[in-house]
Amino acid sequence: MTSGRWYGDLILLRYIDTMVGKSLKEIEQSNNILKRAYLMADQAIQRRIMQDTYQRELKQRNMKVLTDEQKEFLVYHKIL
Repeated sequence: MTSGRWYGDLILLRYIDTMVGKSLKEIEQSNNILKRAYLMADQAIQRRIMQDTYQRELKQRNMKVLTDEQKEFLVYHKIL
């Protein structure tokens, strides 16, 4: 993947994230019968965008995140 395409994808992902964020705010104020379903869908889209952006950033920097250990509710990671 060329760096130009990567930056274009990153810009597009941020734009989509902004649009979804605005949609979330509008839906929270609405009385639509499908409000809960729309909120869940928008939140899932935002999570996916952030995950994709995070993974691309790590790949660009040749970094890997590995789960190291878990103690109760704490998860430790190694960054290579």
